[in-house]
Amino acid sequence: MRPLKTRLLSEKDLRHLLLPEDYLSCMESAFRAHGRGEISLPQKTYLVLPGRGDFRAMPAFLSTPARCGIKWVNVHTQNRHRGLPTVMGLVILNDPDNGFPLAVMDGTFITKMRTGAAGALAAKCLARRDASILGLVGCGVQAEAQLFFLSKLFPLRRVKFWGLTEEDRRRFLRRLRSYKFPIEPKGTVREAVSEADLVVTTTPSCRPLVRRAWIREGTHINASGADAKGKQELDPTLLKSAILIVDDRDQACESGEMN
Repeated sequence: MRPLKTRLLSEKDLRHLLLPEDYLSCMESAFRAHGRGEISLPQKTYLVLPGRGDFRAMPAFLSTPARCGIKWVNVHTQNRHRGLPTVMGLVILNDPDNGFPLAVMDGTFITKMRTGAAGALAAKCLARRDASILGLVGCGVQAEAQLFFLSKLFPLRRVKFWGLTEEDRRRFLRRLRSYKFPIEPKGTVREAVSEADLVVTTTPSCRPLVRRAWIREGTHINASGADAKGKQELDPTLLKSAILIVDDRDQACESGEMN
């Protein structure tokens, strides 16, 4: 029997292994498997560090093909002042038959791409096919990922975005120079979401940022930022007037906008 080896995969390795369409395909397969009951997905466990941030342990098991693993991920909002990512992670993939760790992978890049692809797939299924104006609330790494994948599925012709500070907005704009359509920084959330067909929220806010009166009928919203207790990005009246669809009911009821 050949000796087992654990693979160590860095962000650089992952960038070379998968194309953007691979992330979309993997996420669609995962959602379908979840819908068929082929995934065991316990609620994530939070380790809250008051005044610092938090960690989350996120285990999962896929029955066909048999895979299991866990992601250990942090959220430290003050890292933006330290030159570090707000969200970082590590993924361990195990052999479900014997527990051997098959791979230890950078989870920061996986989280960025996985969440961006998931948001784009949600919009693909739920938004108008001709949606062309995107409003971004938040302008960090995840906003960039959401834009990246949405631009591959929708005929975007205009993007408006809001960030907490003018410097945040300048940095975000510099990172998006390769896009061919107009990308416009806005000084208020209202300006960013008005007229939008698609709205994506990716902030760690603990108070409502997006008001019902600012959203047009038929707009699709990916509410991605409120991923823990106490976080909230959407006006409660907006939630009450919307059709709510979540990827996992138990997780959604435990944390975020529906908590």
